[in-house]
Amino acid sequence: MRVIKVALLDDEQAQVTPEKVYMGEHRAARLEIGLPTRLQTGFDHYNLCFDVMGAGRRIPLGKFSETGTGELAGLAKMENGEIICELPESLTRCSYLRAQVEASREENGLCTRLEKSVPFAITFEASIVGEGGELSAQAPGDVPGGGQGPQGPQGPAGPQGPQGLKGDKGDKGDKGDKGDAGAAGPQGPKGDQGDPGDSGTGAGVCGSRRLSFNWYVQHPEGEYQRVPLNVNGPASGVGYGENSIIIQQAGTYLLGFSSTLAAPTAKDILSTYHIYVNGVVAAGMLRDQWVPATRRSNIAMTGIVNLQQGDVVTLMFRNNNYAQFTQYDTLLLPVNQTELNAVRIG
Repeated sequence: MRVIKVALLDDEQAQVTPEKVYMGEHRAARLEIGLPTRLQTGFDHYNLCFDVMGAGRRIPLGKFSETGTGELAGLAKMENGEIICELPESLTRCSYLRAQVEASREENGLCTRLEKSVPFAITFEASIVGEGGELSAQAPGDVPGGGQGPQGPQGPAGPQGPQGLKGDKGDKGDKGDKGDAGAAGPQGPKGDQGDPGDSGTGAGVCGSRRLSFNWYVQHPEGEYQRVPLNVNGPASGVGYGENSIIIQQAGTYLLGFSSTLAAPTAKDILSTYHIYVNGVVAAGMLRDQWVPATRRSNIAMTGIVNLQQGDVVTLMFRNNNYAQFTQYDTLLLPVNQTELNAVRIG
């Protein structure tokens, strides 16, 4: 097991040792993260978030606590004041990975405190030999009982010899390089959809949508409204519909979202986020959030859901105390602060 030591210091610096590990080592790389003093006490849960190659895709690993329980306690846990996390292969198949620790405290199901560590980066180096370490060998002269001794130093170069006879004509040379490609022809008709591939391990199957403008919700009703996630993130093995992610390969997925919600001028907000699958709320994928008047609040949630080919995943929003608002009050989801992610893990 290759161990990556990360020390999050009190001066908001991060030390990562070693600086490089090998790419694509499935469950062969483990993070051991030491927390700064400000994140060690006063929190119920921790959340470990990743951003693959700076693509703006935030992949929450899931909340876990000192007791080892949580949504993904099998991959990440607290041990002697450190976060221990075995990295899945899908997070090591890249040249670098940015990570950050979130610490949260909840009371009566509501988040009352949320703090984040300084971000840190892990670099992965391509290798055809995997995890292999340094090689060592015993010189023949060191073999017990004698044997060939060590090779002596190289002697001086001798004088240059006379020029030889002209050689025979050489063989025909290799074929030259291929010429530049011609102009592209017209695009042909779209072919039939292929059969679904094997389920495999799920590595590399992911997608995300985000909101690219300020979404003002005026005088909201009590019904759920679909969040207009209008910008596509990088995708592999999934498709995109209207403000939604469409599953193309059946399997076990890590679904999650993060958002920032701004309150109106003089009223508190109690709102609910839901992740829907095919128009129905996914089990356990509900989160309430209080936002004090004139303030902003961050909210995030992850969960594991079994999905089938063709399932449609959307993010829904509802204001629960809408009766207190007038037609002039406005809620705000700021630009680029709301995102929905789906990552296949099995």
